[in-house]
Amino acid sequence: MKRIDLSNLRLLSRGEGLRVYELVDDYVNFVDADVSCGCPRLGGDGMELVKVLELLNCSRGRAYVTTLCGDSMKNAGISDSDYVVIDIDRVAQPDDVVLAEIDGEYLLKYYVVDRNGAAWLMPGNERYSPIRCDERCRICGVAIRVIRQIMPPTAKMKWALDGMDEEVGVIRLSRARPSWTESRRAKALLDIAVEEGLIDEHYQPLDDTPMWKLGGLADRIGETLELDNKWTRFGELWDRKKEVLRTKWNDMKDMSRGVEFRKRVLDRMI
Repeated sequence: MKRIDLSNLRLLSRGEGLRVYELVDDYVNFVDADVSCGCPRLGGDGMELVKVLELLNCSRGRAYVTTLCGDSMKNAGISDSDYVVIDIDRVAQPDDVVLAEIDGEYLLKYYVVDRNGAAWLMPGNERYSPIRCDERCRICGVAIRVIRQIMPPTAKMKWALDGMDEEVGVIRLSRARPSWTESRRAKALLDIAVEEGLIDEHYQPLDDTPMWKLGGLADRIGETLELDNKWTRFGELWDRKKEVLRTKWNDMKDMSRGVEFRKRVLDRMI
């Protein structure tokens, strides 16, 4: 299993739900874990250099890499925390996914032209509104590839085996919730998140719930319940890294979507 080493990426801008990186050179390091997928491998601590731009048919210095935060392009197959390679030499055509800049803020959206010839930035999620391309809008490049991190199994997927019915071959699964979730107050707060479609009835995250919203829930519920080590507790509950929960929420909480989420959901959890 490989993951991107960000040491070869330089952060250019941090916008609402999007970070834009410039590749320092045309090599990107991938850490090669001790897993073989039918191809040669290095040792668990080895480093394999992948000439990623040559692989993607881009030249040095002519590509950006963005990382998405949120769900605005989920119908385009671009999920939270994916890396998107942007070719800044390619001219945008209708229905391309483009990196656009408006008033210093970067956006990743479909480039759509309507029947009257007007250009729009169209989200890949019906919950968000399109944006008209006017003189403020600058198309910075066209998305050509998505690099996706392999996610670890969720806590719900890792329920302990409770027993095996030998006759029918059915494995029964069970998992005890942490004791702090069993109080009446904790259940009331978590049930609000269930009502909002952020977690399921087992208090586990839904597949399309972005990390920043989970971080917001952990922050507000933890503060309301006066939990010690709130990030650790929610990290264990949801099988997420506590540092990622905290960082994602801190990056988003003062953005417009973070403020709206706080007013619509989190302010109910007081």
